[in-house]
Amino acid sequence: MTAQGRIASLSTPVWELAALAAAVESGLVAALDEPREVGELAERAGLPVAVATALLDVLAAMDLAERDGDRWVAGAQLEPATRGPRLGAMRDDLRTTLLQAHALFATARSDPQALGGWRHTDEDLLQAQGRLSASVIPMLAQVLFPHVPGLLARLESGSGAFLDVGAGVAAVSIAMCRQYPAIRAVGLEPASVPLALARRNVVDAGMEHRIDLRDQRVEELDDDAAFDVAWLPASFLSADTFSVALDTVHRALRPGGLLLTGALDPRGADGEGAVARLRLILWGGESLTPDEVAAMIAAAGYVGVTAVPRQSGRLVPIHARRPG
Repeated sequence: MTAQGRIASLSTPVWELAALAAAVESGLVAALDEPREVGELAERAGLPVAVATALLDVLAAMDLAERDGDRWVAGAQLEPATRGPRLGAMRDDLRTTLLQAHALFATARSDPQALGGWRHTDEDLLQAQGRLSASVIPMLAQVLFPHVPGLLARLESGSGAFLDVGAGVAAVSIAMCRQYPAIRAVGLEPASVPLALARRNVVDAGMEHRIDLRDQRVEELDDDAAFDVAWLPASFLSADTFSVALDTVHRALRPGGLLLTGALDPRGADGEGAVARLRLILWGGESLTPDEVAAMIAAAGYVGVTAVPRQSGRLVPIHARRPG
């Protein structure tokens, strides 16, 4: 296939993704929670009828919407995401994907040397990325935290503490504090734009007395036995920085404290593997396999290092504990 042919073949999925994002952002997807005629759907979404019809046709081609006589309704795959947290998570996933892709394109046009490392300042992107990361906290609270010896007692004791490395807009810290009303949190964020957004989000959440935001890099962390859970995003750190971070976080965790991280799997010659390697460069990380990340964690003195088998996507969650 020629390069032009490849572009032609990629054009349709790009437009499908954009159409789905437009349907979510406009409210069209939310309006598909029950069968409705296209006129009513367009009115609810604030779209011209012709545009709403065209978007519905695209969703139908993706098996995400279907006709019910003269009315439209969400397909079986889309229906669970027409309301509640799942709709918000889908919106954030689409936003961060499309906005990061646009940033890659725009920066390559204007300043190619600036590519590499997480330097985003777009508020919509940063907030979406933060909420997407934070969406995992309720799941961890259900399937992991209860099985870590003594952890729930610590988090509910009134003296429990959470460390959020690379806090971004503080969405993860806020989610943890909502999940466990007795804990306090410390967020490290050296970048000025996300730090300013984090401070605003913390105040809006009414948690300024529970969440301490620091303009600090993880290499400078000098807390000792202060935290019960630490969030350390391996895919956004160079191998050298991650190695140092493992030591500073190890010291900062209380004995038995839990380390949470994740590795974007860069293996494979297929498109997914290649895109994962590109994303790691753009995020500031390196092409370390989950096994290599786990080995670094074990070498830093952590125990119980566990990589969760990948179910979908290429991010492999990993957790471990400080001994004691």
